[in-house]
Amino acid sequence: MDFSAPGWKEAVFAVVVILALYVGFALLRLLRPKSPEVRTPVPAAQDETVLRGLQTELVGLRAQMETLQAACDGLRDDVEQLKASRAVSPQYNDALSLAERGGHAEDIAQACGISVGEAELVCALARSRGGTGT
Repeated sequence: MDFSAPGWKEAVFAVVVILALYVGFALLRLLRPKSPEVRTPVPAAQDETVLRGLQTELVGLRAQMETLQAACDGLRDDVEQLKASRAVSPQYNDALSLAERGGHAEDIAQACGISVGEAELVCALARSRGGTGT
């Protein structure tokens, strides 16, 4: 054998040895037990303080949510009343506003061009809403 000029067989053997060493080191790294993470314990007093702070904040958020829910309910009622008042014909809106200001049925009928019976119904509606129409 001529050792001065290595052939392809020797080159393949060298590559196989290098790959075997690489795989061996990779397996050793995988099988080695990992060092546990060092975790500093939090003092129990600090945990209690944080817990109390979170509980206080939760109580405040619940109260704020209840306040907002009540405000939302009030706004929902206002919207429903506005929708109901818009459903009335404009001439009856005028009659209703006159009745709420205390106008008499005959005057309302003449001012709005409706019958006296309709004006009396509008006055009754104004009284039921809290107005002073007659």
